[in-house]
Amino acid sequence: MKKIRWITWGLLACAALSAAAFLTSLVFTSLTNAAEKKRLSQLQELNHREEEFATLQASYQEWRQVETVLSQFKRERLVADRDFSTFRNGLNALFVRNQLQASGINFLPGRASVDIKKIIINFVLSGTYANLKKFIYDVENHPQLFFLKKAQLNQAGPQVKGSFSLEVYLGL
Repeated sequence: MKKIRWITWGLLACAALSAAAFLTSLVFTSLTNAAEKKRLSQLQELNHREEEFATLQASYQEWRQVETVLSQFKRERLVADRDFSTFRNGLNALFVRNQLQASGINFLPGRASVDIKKIIINFVLSGTYANLKKFIYDVENHPQLFFLKKAQLNQAGPQVKGSFSLEVYLGL
């Protein structure tokens, strides 16, 4: 009987060790899963931050190009301050090309920003309606940045007189 008792105690000890090993493996697995979840969460957060950084970097690159685009715009669309006399000669050529007589030309300085100055040019043109219309078309389709702010037409016989106000923007 002693032998059976020893065998019973041995089997109980084996069962207890097995249960302890089983419980230990469950605890180890849950700790491993928790650590894995934490690492996965950190990886997702890192990926999210990388995406934010990529977006921020793209935005930064766009902002860096703004200065290039702005300087290109100023070069192509604004009349250079030093080239205003060339612009004035071009305006006179535009009058001649459209067979118009100009009078009462005056220049008024307008509001200026840091590196852009506005000049308002008032003048009266005489010619046929078709020629005045062509002049307005040429001004509106000119690549440089200037605008007709006022155009008032009056007929005087076969000729039409137009009172114009032109805004010209100069790049300093």
